[in-house]
Amino acid sequence: MEERICVNSKKKRMNLTRNNLCHVDKFKWEKPCRTIVFHCKNAAIEDIDKEFRYKFGNITRIFILPNFDRVLIEFEKVASSTLAISSCKSDSLGKLNNFRQPSFSYYKTIEDYISTDGCVKIIRFDIEKPIYPITINVMKKILKPYDSRLRIIIVSKSKILVEFSSISLANDAKKNLNDADIYLECCTIRTSYAEFSQLYIRENTETEYDYMMDTDYQKGSSFREINPKRTKNVHIPNTPTGYKNIGIISGCVLAIMGLANAFNCTKLFNLMCQYGNIVKIKILNRRNCGMVQMRHRSECKRTIMLLNGVCIYGSKLELSFSKLSFLIFHSNDSQSLADGTLSSAEYAPTTFNKFKKTKFHSFYAPKRTLFFSHVPISFKSDKINQVFKKLSLKEPDEILCLRRAAISKSGLMEWDNLDDAISAIMGIQHYRFVDEALQNSSTLKLSFASTTIRS
Repeated sequence: MEERICVNSKKKRMNLTRNNLCHVDKFKWEKPCRTIVFHCKNAAIEDIDKEFRYKFGNITRIFILPNFDRVLIEFEKVASSTLAISSCKSDSLGKLNNFRQPSFSYYKTIEDYISTDGCVKIIRFDIEKPIYPITINVMKKILKPYDSRLRIIIVSKSKILVEFSSISLANDAKKNLNDADIYLECCTIRTSYAEFSQLYIRENTETEYDYMMDTDYQKGSSFREINPKRTKNVHIPNTPTGYKNIGIISGCVLAIMGLANAFNCTKLFNLMCQYGNIVKIKILNRRNCGMVQMRHRSECKRTIMLLNGVCIYGSKLELSFSKLSFLIFHSNDSQSLADGTLSSAEYAPTTFNKFKKTKFHSFYAPKRTLFFSHVPISFKSDKINQVFKKLSLKEPDEILCLRRAAISKSGLMEWDNLDDAISAIMGIQHYRFVDEALQNSSTLKLSFASTTIRS
């Protein structure tokens, strides 16, 4: 025989079985008991900020349950919640009409509600040491043993929100994935309950995806199944997506100290592309340093040997290997430098990376003489000097043409000062010449020469 509970009301009397008792009835006390958690119905965030935040005391936490039209507001002191309840009940002017059925909550804190009843289906994943990017596909692969109907929102590179289809699946994922490493000895997962009960996703993008509406994923996935028993050591790939396809290996990141404020990603690329293929560049302008990822470790060693200790813009460069295996940055990490350009750039797909077989190339330390090529044959010395003036660079003191082809020529440029030569190679490298006579264009290529024009 089922036990029945009688609930009295001013307007009606109703009988409910204990098995059918709504979960919402636990949000408030049936008997008066003061707690710091204020419970009300049909309240919006705007009303809470306007009416509560500065009138009754400091609010430490707000928990909205849209499925039940309920709100839990946690104050710092019991006196604040008591004042809020008494003000709502004695509101004669109707200013607090949006806060219906005010009362003390059944729970002493909001955390008690989240941890005990487990009504929350959203788990917050905090990523420690996010060296590699955690994408939607990576999270889908990790969580597939637990649930396939997910809503995923990547808030930042170290914070991810995931909504599960049921409470039990969310609890299992939270329990088993806590302290797990996505990659080897990095990207450690810390799980916790989120402070809201539903995620709203307008459209599927790279940072948010709703698999509850994605039928293609439910039919079948191209991802390999993960054994749930081994989720404590979930190693997705050893390298970020796409790196193996272009021949990039780990441990090829250089740390460059002593970068002047005049540096940007383009200038640094024009200087370092003489010694190897550049993958990514990131400049930390506040610290006067930068990070450069190259394709091979031998290229990094060559760059350190030839550029370490060189003075550029009055500052001495110090190059060394970084502890990072790969250089990872997100779109929201890019900041503007002093000249208005972005502080990070990717150069892996560019055609300006010219080294395919480095054994056929010679490499030299910065010198006053530059070797140039791919200059239109109609461009004479005065026309080349006009290009330098246009870019606010020091004109070459000597220009010597060595070889002529059908539409272009090559030769040597020399300056009296080493700083002017380095500034020129950083500023005019890969400049596009337009030959109006022959109606074609060519890209200037510069490199440090082994000889000089004037002895």
